[in-house]
Amino acid sequence: MSSGRSVGSLKSFFLCILCSVILGGCGGGSGTGGGSGSTPTITSVSVSCTTQTVPVGGTNKCSAKVQGTGNFSSSVTWSVGGVQGGNSSLGTISSSGLYSAPATVPSPASVTVTATSAADTTKSASSSVAVTLSISVSPVTTTVQLFHPQQFAATVTGVSNTAVNWEVNGNIGGNSVSGTVTPTGVYTPPVAIPTAGTATVTVVSQADPTQSASANVTLVKDSTPPSVLSTSPTSGATTVSVQPSVQIAFNEALDPSTVTNVSFSIASGNNQQPISLGYDSSTYTVTLTPTGLLTPGASYTVQIAQSLHDLGGNAMSAPYSFSFQVETPTGLTATATFPPGVDPTTTIVSSFRGQQSVPDSSGNFSATIATVGNTLLGSSLPAQGSALLAIATASTSSGSNSSAVKSGTSKSQSLESIRVLRQPSKVPVVVKRHQITASAAALNTSSDMVMDFQTTAEAVLFCSPALMRADPTIANQILTDIAADPNTTALARALAGAWNESHPMQDSTVIAAYEVALQSILQTVVAQESEATEPQVQKATVGRQLARRDTSSNSQSYASPQITPIDVCCIDISAVHE
Repeated sequence: MSSGRSVGSLKSFFLCILCSVILGGCGGGSGTGGGSGSTPTITSVSVSCTTQTVPVGGTNKCSAKVQGTGNFSSSVTWSVGGVQGGNSSLGTISSSGLYSAPATVPSPASVTVTATSAADTTKSASSSVAVTLSISVSPVTTTVQLFHPQQFAATVTGVSNTAVNWEVNGNIGGNSVSGTVTPTGVYTPPVAIPTAGTATVTVVSQADPTQSASANVTLVKDSTPPSVLSTSPTSGATTVSVQPSVQIAFNEALDPSTVTNVSFSIASGNNQQPISLGYDSSTYTVTLTPTGLLTPGASYTVQIAQSLHDLGGNAMSAPYSFSFQVETPTGLTATATFPPGVDPTTTIVSSFRGQQSVPDSSGNFSATIATVGNTLLGSSLPAQGSALLAIATASTSSGSNSSAVKSGTSKSQSLESIRVLRQPSKVPVVVKRHQITASAAALNTSSDMVMDFQTTAEAVLFCSPALMRADPTIANQILTDIAADPNTTALARALAGAWNESHPMQDSTVIAAYEVALQSILQTVVAQESEATEPQVQKATVGRQLARRDTSSNSQSYASPQITPIDVCCIDISAVHE
């Protein structure tokens, strides 16, 4: 072969290879081959999410896998419930597949997350995600001492029904071994530490019982001494009632056996006040109730000794005390109507706890009365064995504490005579009449009370052992009955007629009028018993105590006790207290 032919053959060979690369073969054919040059095709899409449930407000990562042939695209678009990208009701999903649950549980609660091929929208896949409510408990972990309750709080979001049930170690409400829990989440530990030394407090949603949250409790012995949280009255109070209910709230449950007069006391100086004690184990509150009235204006100190213990046996770390001052007596303006010939300025009026006042020439004087209960006021007539008397009453109730009867009538009328005084602060102050009387003088004066023969007759009758009562409500009713009875007016006239006798209370006319008035008033009080309704039961009971039937006859009259005005009125006026 010549060299020229060889060179030509070699050129043809390389051209053939080049054609094969460019045209897919020699000869320049244009056929459609397979392999990497074929048309892209999507064959399937699959979706998977990290979890099948997600709480409201939570997130869930979802991913899509696209399969196909050729040079296909793996891009997808995301939708929730058929809405591309989702919405606020169903939840939203990002382009990367991060699902964000809505703020409330949708209906139905299960939503569908779908991935659709961007290259072939006929190819998609879905996954169901259940949206649940959110529930939590606080605190999640805590240490609780025996006898010291722990308040837990539950938070439920995503549903309108936020009610829950509480469990301890799987038992609704708990039990004596692991402790109990109230419907409001107050956990009370058992009296002894259980073997495990722990307890689990669980809150379960009532809307969806499959949803719950738990707190871990470590139980330890009680090492906290009892202490005072608050007192009523507060320390330093200056207007405490003469009949207070002293309440002391503690931080924990007390041992009831140590709530005694040894641990608690009330005293004014060295004078111990008799008290009764009560203990409310649900509020850890001790109530001290003084026996009788406290002294107006006096200071009292409440003492709590270290002999007081809690249920764990811990004593108070130190004695505790607080003081308060009782309100001062009520001041009154009063007027005395003295018999003819008596100079008011030569008399002395005694009122609460022996306070004395000399009336002016018109008979006006000042007096004080007990803030609660009855006060007897009196003024001995010069050189006479008699005195003018009056009863003043005060009540803790906010209602009317006085009424009167027009002299000579049986119908009662209000004598309250409320006067509103404008102080510099522009705050109105209400001053009430403190006397219940049928005295004409009382009806015609603006004073808080009066003393005359009418009020003396009323006082003499009320001061009888048959009628006198310390309770303000009962006393007011009895005084009203006395004032309303015309026989009281007759007794007043008899007293006026005998005032200048050496012993007016021994006058036969006075004694006779007294007996008639007392019997009549007793009949009135007892008659009210048959008309008593529930609010009047107390009054009816008084009626039974005040009168007895006259068994000597078949009549319905009532015999008065054999007491004369002499028994009643032999009183040292200067020593009058309440």
